Amino acid sequence: MAAPETPTRRVPSEDELNARVPLATDLLDIITSILRVEPLEQLFDRILTTIARNYDMTGMSLGMLDESTGLYAHKATYGYPPDVVKKIRNVAYTYDRMKGDLKDEFRVSRNCYYVRSEDTAMAHDDDFLFVMRPELLNEPRCSPADWHELDYIDFIMTDKNGKWIGWLEITDPGNGKVPSKEVLDRIEILSNLAAVAIENSKLYQEAVESMNESRHYVDLITHEMNNMVRPLEHLTKELRGVTELDPKAMDIALNMVAITRSMRGLIETVKRYSEARIRKSVNLRPIDLREVIRSTSEIAKREIMQKQFAVNFSRPPNECRVMADDLINDMFLNIFFDSARRTSGHYVTVDVNIDDVYDVYTVSLSDRGSTIPEDIRERIFADPGSGLGNLKFSDVGLSLAALVARRYDGIVSVRERHPGTDVAGMSFDISLPKAK
Repeated sequence: MAAPETPTRRVPSEDELNARVPLATDLLDIITSILRVEPLEQLFDRILTTIARNYDMTGMSLGMLDESTGLYAHKATYGYPPDVVKKIRNVAYTYDRMKGDLKDEFRVSRNCYYVRSEDTAMAHDDDFLFVMRPELLNEPRCSPADWHELDYIDFIMTDKNGKWIGWLEITDPGNGKVPSKEVLDRIEILSNLAAVAIENSKLYQEAVESMNESRHYVDLITHEMNNMVRPLEHLTKELRGVTELDPKAMDIALNMVAITRSMRGLIETVKRYSEARIRKSVNLRPIDLREVIRSTSEIAKREIMQKQFAVNFSRPPNECRVMADDLINDMFLNIFFDSARRTSGHYVTVDVNIDDVYDVYTVSLSDRGSTIPEDIRERIFADPGSGLGNLKFSDVGLSLAALVARRYDGIVSVRERHPGTDVAGMSFDISLPKAK
């Protein structure tokens, strides 16, 4: 009797593997944006674009709860012309409206609701803003698998206490069919990532605002932020279920788990900064600036994953020792990260020089990034609790760099790389006393 044939696993074609790469790249970008607490609307646009590109959705919106008004407002859209987007941005819902529209009977998974046109007794006026093809409104649904112009699917975002904090809505699948459960499950992962981003952003802002109030309160907020990292790790691991990813791309995606763990280390650094604000370190030691620049530039290359980062360092032949501690690394890293953030395109280059002037070493870090407006150049270095305007997250890193410099009796300043010309770029100057 012949032995049974061993079943073979189908090998994906080259075209199929190439199609999976954008999804892997998009997921990595989204998770990195969450970790860096980038602006939410920018992140929301990226999430909608990812869904559209990978799952052929042609009409979508994403919104969140405005804590100041108690209303749910749209923050990002996809597929609508500018004049319609402007009208959608003016639409806001009460909690009662949200709950009334999304009844339990419409739930198709834990946080996903599919509302068909037949299930709505009477459409609201604002519902028609989201209709992509008005001429099809009166067309009958030929089969349950067909999509109707007044159908919509909502993915509800909740915080750790179950409170509704946002939603992602599909209003137009590109193929005119109701999305499969598998597709909805994949999109729900992205919706969950958006929920984590909303909570992370809120908690980070609370932490910054509280830094000047009480060390105990900072410790409490830091603990809560630490707890928020764990769901992100869990959601990243859920990517194992995304069948569209080939094994190599999956390995790349799961490396983000390691990055979420490193976020805990960054959060703990906030405590160290808080301590630096109230007392001067007694553990300063002679440190060679040349080695600091070498090591931090290597760290920056690893951390700045979406761009190619390079440092052109004119290394002096002799030691350049200053009195410092381990926080000196954070000072240079925050400036490198700011240069990368302000540089468009794939390549980031920073020129570094050390000038020896009397009893001071001055390190100049010159980039090719966008210009920092002159009227805010002092404010970007201000203490977050000083009340000098509303500092954005991207500027907090620079305020921390200035704090570390003051810790060493030094200063940080910024100027245009080539003043009076159209050449882009800024130069950060860090002046530190020489070690005696």
